Amino acid sequence: MGSVASGDEESFSLLMNTYFSLMYAFVLKMTGDKNITDDVLQDVFLKVWRNAKRYRHTGNLKAWIFSIARNTTIDQLRKRHLNFTDLDQEDEFFSDNIEDETLLPPEIFEKKELQDSVQSTLYSIPLIHREMLTLRYISELSLAEISEVTGLSLNNVKSRLRRAHIKFRESIINATKTSA
Repeated sequence: MGSVASGDEESFSLLMNTYFSLMYAFVLKMTGDKNITDDVLQDVFLKVWRNAKRYRHTGNLKAWIFSIARNTTIDQLRKRHLNFTDLDQEDEFFSDNIEDETLLPPEIFEKKELQDSVQSTLYSIPLIHREMLTLRYISELSLAEISEVTGLSLNNVKSRLRRAHIKFRESIINATKTSA
């Protein structure tokens, strides 16, 4: 990170290549919109470049970049006055990148159906809960890293993650009741 702070473009390019897909997946799950995600990521990496000198080398670089991505995403959502809690729009990114070509057509259909169900359930819960689940299970951050990214205490992170699990489970139960 020190070489990025001193203006080394190659080091910055390496840093971007290392964290881009992780940040993309996180921001896309938060916004549900590829165009907004592209805008957010452009801002995120611009902020990383501009603020590289402010990075504390004793901190966790991944958590630092995630916190920039999180704050920038929230700012973009507020700026656009968008509420993604009740998002019904399709997002093909998730299923397109996970589909297994070796499965038989009925298995592929079932798998896509499950992915779509999980995706729509994730978008049906409030952003605060979606954020916790996305950081933990999609971005695979530890509880300590989530605490660092969000600025919440470790106990608060555990509590919010627990509530997110409950909301997610309730949403799945409600969806199965209405479809039956």
